[in-house]
Amino acid sequence: MRIIILSIILLTMNIKIIAQNKLYSIQIQSRNSIVDACIDLGLDNAKIDIINSIAFRESSFRLNAFNYIDSSAGMFGETPIFVRDVSRISKKKYNYKDRYNLRKSIEMLKIYLDYYTDWNLRNVCIMWHRSRIRQENIDYYNLIISEIKIARN
Repeated sequence: MRIIILSIILLTMNIKIIAQNKLYSIQIQSRNSIVDACIDLGLDNAKIDIINSIAFRESSFRLNAFNYIDSSAGMFGETPIFVRDVSRISKKKYNYKDRYNLRKSIEMLKIYLDYYTDWNLRNVCIMWHRSRIRQENIDYYNLIISEIKIARN
């Protein structure tokens, strides 16, 4: 009986390790895809770090993420208002489905952050998190900083 219980525990631990390794592998692939798209758009390493950190924080690198509360979607949690605003700024027509396209999503994010911020990390976090509560913006900023430190190691 003890052997069976021990076997079940070991099997469960192995499944968890395999799942964690698969998630880690997906995150590495997603980070690399983001880096490739950012380089194509002419973004420097500091901006790539910010974009990677936002993607991890908003969706854990899931391009198909969707939030039913505010209708934000895609890897960066872009809202319908965001898409309309980027279309207005760029005078280029983006649609809601573009939030699920990595390259277009990064392109929209770049347009938005170029227009509203100087890419200063603190300003980007405040603009992107969009909270009216100051402490929430500070907490988001601290999370993004920690993600950048982890990614650089």
